[in-house]
Amino acid sequence: MIQEKTFSRLNTMTAWLCFSTAAVVYCMTVEPTASLWDCPEFIACGYKLEIGHPPGAPFFMLVANFFSQFASEPSHVALMVNILSALLSAGCIFFLFLTITHLVRKLIKPEGVAQVIIIEACGVVGALVYTFSDTFWFSAVEAEVYAFSSFLTALMFWLILKWEDEADSPRSSRWIVLIAYITGLSIGVHLLCLLCLPAMFFVILFRKAKRTSWKRRLRLSLVCLFVMLIGFSSYGVILIRANANPPMCENAPSSVERLTKYLSREQYGKTPLFPRIYSQRHAKAYSDWLGSIKTKDGVPTKDENLRYFISYQVNFMYWRYFLWNFVGRQNNIQGNGEVEHGNWITGFRWIDDWLLGCDTSKLPSDLRHNKGRNVFYGLPLLLGLMGILWQWRRGREGRQQFLIVSLLFVMTGLAIVVYLNQTPLQPRERDYAYVGSFYAFAIWIGMGVASLYHFFEKRAGKHLVPLAGIVALAGMTVPIQMVSQTWDDHDRSGRYTCRDFGANYLESMQREGYPVIFTNGDNDTFPLWYNHEVEGVRTDTRDCNLEYLNTDWYIDQMKRPAYDSPALPIALRHEDYQEGRLDCVPIDVDSVTIGQTVISLKDVHYLFKNELMVLHMLQQSQWQRPFYLSISTGNSTLSFLRNHLVLEGLAYRISPTATEQRVDVERLYDNIMHRFRYGGLNTKGIYVDEDVKRMADSHQLIMGILIDSLLRQGDVKRALTVCEKWQHEMPHENVPYTDAALSMARCYYMAGQYQQGDAIANDLLRRSDEWLSWIQTIRPKRRNGSRYSQYVWLQTMERALTVAAQYNRTELFYQYSKSYEQYVKQYPKD
Repeated sequence: MIQEKTFSRLNTMTAWLCFSTAAVVYCMTVEPTASLWDCPEFIACGYKLEIGHPPGAPFFMLVANFFSQFASEPSHVALMVNILSALLSAGCIFFLFLTITHLVRKLIKPEGVAQVIIIEACGVVGALVYTFSDTFWFSAVEAEVYAFSSFLTALMFWLILKWEDEADSPRSSRWIVLIAYITGLSIGVHLLCLLCLPAMFFVILFRKAKRTSWKRRLRLSLVCLFVMLIGFSSYGVILIRANANPPMCENAPSSVERLTKYLSREQYGKTPLFPRIYSQRHAKAYSDWLGSIKTKDGVPTKDENLRYFISYQVNFMYWRYFLWNFVGRQNNIQGNGEVEHGNWITGFRWIDDWLLGCDTSKLPSDLRHNKGRNVFYGLPLLLGLMGILWQWRRGREGRQQFLIVSLLFVMTGLAIVVYLNQTPLQPRERDYAYVGSFYAFAIWIGMGVASLYHFFEKRAGKHLVPLAGIVALAGMTVPIQMVSQTWDDHDRSGRYTCRDFGANYLESMQREGYPVIFTNGDNDTFPLWYNHEVEGVRTDTRDCNLEYLNTDWYIDQMKRPAYDSPALPIALRHEDYQEGRLDCVPIDVDSVTIGQTVISLKDVHYLFKNELMVLHMLQQSQWQRPFYLSISTGNSTLSFLRNHLVLEGLAYRISPTATEQRVDVERLYDNIMHRFRYGGLNTKGIYVDEDVKRMADSHQLIMGILIDSLLRQGDVKRALTVCEKWQHEMPHENVPYTDAALSMARCYYMAGQYQQGDAIANDLLRRSDEWLSWIQTIRPKRRNGSRYSQYVWLQTMERALTVAAQYNRTELFYQYSKSYEQYVKQYPKD
């Protein structure tokens, strides 16, 4: 008989072992600087206590600020905040282990060594499977709120189990008070933590603690409300800092009224729970997903809404993510339903062929060698299903536990699906939103070890200890197999791309005149903010986000100086552009004149507030202050300025003398060769995910433009130095060539370096051939979704063959020309 004290000590030691394992893994694989998407913004907000996007995360900011104090220099701030996420994620694993063993020991009494081994094995396997799962590991190595949120969720759920153990004690209410306080704090991190409260309520309901007097219950409720408000008071930081007018102050929540709007996320609009098909802006996307949509009085029917809810919102935007984590993931490329991107797979070819409707043995090398291709053979899922059945069959206690864990699973999974009511074509994968649901399933995965043990228990006779050891080892093969798959696509060590590429946008601008760059999306805005706010890069410049420029609060901020950058040239009063004014103005002129420059407004029927503000700033500055436009903005952005752009780097300068788009070769050469940094992309084995590759491809694009421009000038020597820079900084093993690399092939051919030119052209032709031949194996019903990929690779193949023919690379041309002709015939003509 194992003594309770001995078991408790062993259990705690094993929990710390799980924590240490997770902490070491996460700290080894953490990104050493800012990551893409919201991370640069969060780091900047934490470092200088500035105001990020609604509804804010003030408690996260305060803790991040504390960790930033350990940075020896500004360039290490991001690493410190990333380590915060790593340690909090390890803390989540710690409490997950304790939660699993707490639940299992109520179903298996630790009476002997065998039972103790199994209880501990349940905790270790469940905790480590979650440690190495795709979604949780992703958030653990970057400065996002989801690691903190997961930690608080795990802590709160474990605390209610501590209360359960002491519910009959007079002092048990202290756990409830602590939970209330953490609930208040958690609101200052992320609202996801609140979704575990219903499951915690059922713990209290099933425990049936000794009844207390109504006076005591009232007093406890008031105390809980009071400490919850204390926790929530972290939002006072938002109000205080907003009144200090920091450079980053989104929505300017400087008054109670504005803070209320900030907390309610008014700028994002309201999303209805019903109907599920509601957005007119996404009408085509709905029909692309569903095919023909039946309507009644012009509105999609209830059946169509249900079909969309199940097929897209539940299956594609939830179960697909769930199966990524516990069955396998096809690759790290965002998918929108097509065969080639972002699906779940098993690792068994015959199953995957049926699931995807293609021959997976003929996958192109780009997909076959994608580091995000992780196969678990469904082992974590199988273990979790076994755990569910075992828990349900363990009598009344087991069924009550099952209902509690199920409620946690549903509230942090499918309930979020219902609440979000997502439209098609999301800007990024949303698996991080459901991490709490995957946490709940990890509890069942741990219990699957106990299920396996009990299946063989009667057959083992008296040899229970060896059986327990064998089962524990068998269970450990699951997380070991997982980490063998997920390490390479979660190891961000040595990667500085977000920081460096953000700096490259700023370095693209000239040194004189306090330049301004117009940006649009998260990934060409937040990295720039990080460089300004944290590392102090080019503080003489100003980033002006065009989406925010539609708001009065942002225009107010642009009218203030920031660091070394003077205020933007805006002469309008706040009343002139306040909310509801100049939102959309009809245009009845063909052009506007700024100085001596005529800007055509032909075919422009109206201008939005941000477009009016851009024209106003150009008018006020009279071309004395340099304005730039990020190359990542679409052609529809400030379209009336497209003929006045000069490419100088990752940005176009808006020029009064340009009458068509052109290239400033000397400035572009200087930027690429001397001022740009490339984020460690030349490090062998570095992990390049889809977002990093997209930004690297922007660098490939401008390098290709520069090479072509130099060749047109007859400057082959400098064009070759750009080729060498490209090959050194972004080797194709890490950053696969795009068709922009054909500029490099042309340069090598013109320089007589035929082997190097053939290597590039052959690489593009081979990969095109692989893609196009594989696409032909896709079932006709699903091939339409891959038409864009088919078109892109046909274009690449055509361009590569044109270059081969142009420079008389006959052998290379005839090797692929017949295949190309066949692919062209097979491409749909409609």
